[in-house]
Amino acid sequence: MRYIISFLALLLAACGSPTHAPADRKTTITAITRLKNTLASNDAHEIFKYLPQEKLKEAHVDDYRDVVRTFGMLFANMDINALADHDTISKTVQTKGEPCQVSYSICTNASDTIVFNIFQGVSPEYAATSDTTADGIDLSSYCEHMTWYHFRLVNGRPQLVHIGGAD
Repeated sequence: MRYIISFLALLLAACGSPTHAPADRKTTITAITRLKNTLASNDAHEIFKYLPQEKLKEAHVDDYRDVVRTFGMLFANMDINALADHDTISKTVQTKGEPCQVSYSICTNASDTIVFNIFQGVSPEYAATSDTTADGIDLSSYCEHMTWYHFRLVNGRPQLVHIGGAD
C-alpha cells in the first residue's frame, strides 16, 4: 500500500505542470473524445490504431477487450470536458458495502501527453463481515492495485505508449 501511494503521489506530481494553452486543451479533449468513441464502437481494427497490439503484448494484456472495458468504466465516470479548465481531473467511486473503491484520473501535463490512472483501494466505509470473507480472507485485501495508461498525441490521435501497474 505504501508503495502504491508513493507512486500515485509521484504520478500526480508529474501531472501538475505545465499548464495547457486553451487551444491545446481543446485538441486534447477532441483526441480523448475520439478515443472514447472508438473504444465504444468495438471495432477492433480501429481500436488497434489507438492501442497497438505490440504495446498490449508488452504489458501482458491477453485480451484488448479488458482494456476497452476498463476505459468504458473510466469514461462513464469522468467528465472529459472538465479538462477545458484543468490539467488533471479525477473521481473516486464507492459502492456501499463493497470492499474496494476505484479512483479514476486523467492527467494532461503537456500538449502531447495523456495519462489515464485507475487506482483501486480499500473503501473507508468498508467493514469486513463473515459474508465478505472468502476462506477466512478479508476481501478488501484484494483491493490494492493501480494501472496507468500513458498515451502520446500523434497527429491528433492518442497512441498508447506504455501500460504500467502496481499491486
